[in-house]
Amino acid sequence: MQKMKLGWPKRKRLAKWHLTLGLFLGLIWSIQGLTGSLLVFHREWDQMGDDALTNGPMLHFSDMIEKIEERIGVPVQRITAVGRDPRLLEARYLDKAGHPQAARIDAASGNIVGQRDREPTQPFGGAAWRWIYTVHTSLTVGPYGRIAMGLSGILLTSTLILGLKLAWPKGGAWARTFQFRNLRTTVQKFYCWHRAFGSIAFCPLVVASLTGIYLVFDAPITRTLSRMMPFQATAMMSHHGGMSGEHADHIMIGPDDAFDIARQRFPSGRFMNLEMPIEHPGYYSVRFTLPSELRAWSGRALVQVSAMNGDILTVYNPSSTTPLNRFDDSIYPIHIGDAGGILHRLAIAIFGLSLPFFYCTGLFLWWRKRK
Repeated sequence: MQKMKLGWPKRKRLAKWHLTLGLFLGLIWSIQGLTGSLLVFHREWDQMGDDALTNGPMLHFSDMIEKIEERIGVPVQRITAVGRDPRLLEARYLDKAGHPQAARIDAASGNIVGQRDREPTQPFGGAAWRWIYTVHTSLTVGPYGRIAMGLSGILLTSTLILGLKLAWPKGGAWARTFQFRNLRTTVQKFYCWHRAFGSIAFCPLVVASLTGIYLVFDAPITRTLSRMMPFQATAMMSHHGGMSGEHADHIMIGPDDAFDIARQRFPSGRFMNLEMPIEHPGYYSVRFTLPSELRAWSGRALVQVSAMNGDILTVYNPSSTTPLNRFDDSIYPIHIGDAGGILHRLAIAIFGLSLPFFYCTGLFLWWRKRK
């Protein structure tokens, strides 16, 4: 126990920093925790608002895209899975004003069963879950908000460490931390609840915070680490030269052919998405979710197929990639709870709600102390 005290500032200074950070940033952390908890099961809840889906084999991509484009009047950029239910897909596109939109598609019939705004400014009109996601990742203020959330996560981790140091009992007598019987005043109860639940939530919240920080700054982190160890930088965004815009109309390979070529590389994979050469001129990008992946639905297995001749340009297999790639691939499912199944998701949802609890109890204790 003595070793843990070496090098630490005095308790009052620690308490002051813990309180200051909590008061100034606690509301933001509460919003992050609340929205993160809501997002754990958002795919299941969001699907409840769509029309009944048809059971049956998925319509051919070419027929599906043609049917969708007749309705929306603009080219489809990609077809993507929404969750684990293979009956529901999403067609993403830019509307005539250039705004990102998504049409929910019945996979068997190709009919549009719902509509989602990809960059909503308010939670109404069927855009509630996407708006909550935007609030969680950037507070709806774009790239700068995303960076701010990453920096906020760093400060949250620091505050959690300070809180654990303050909560650490003398002699390691943790049993006293969870004794609530002799608490008389409201202040005593709030303080002990704040301390006890904070000790329980410390590890899950630090993991959620660190993985969230990584997701914000993943590009510079992997770029730095790749200088020290192998890393396959296909990401999901690498672009080959491909065709220029003026040659994009000379596509020789259709989406069904591109999918069939990609499927040969990952026959056991579950369809994740198909990006058209419109989004990446010159090639199709096809993703699958493999049984061996930690991700429950947004798999990383990738095949990029030339739209001119069907040649395979890139293959990314998350099951046989480098250790750094495996680490990078694992961060997102750990952050959202997919890595450990339903129990992991429930834990993420519960501990996310602890952040508003800590803010409210801490705010109350600060207010009572000032009276």
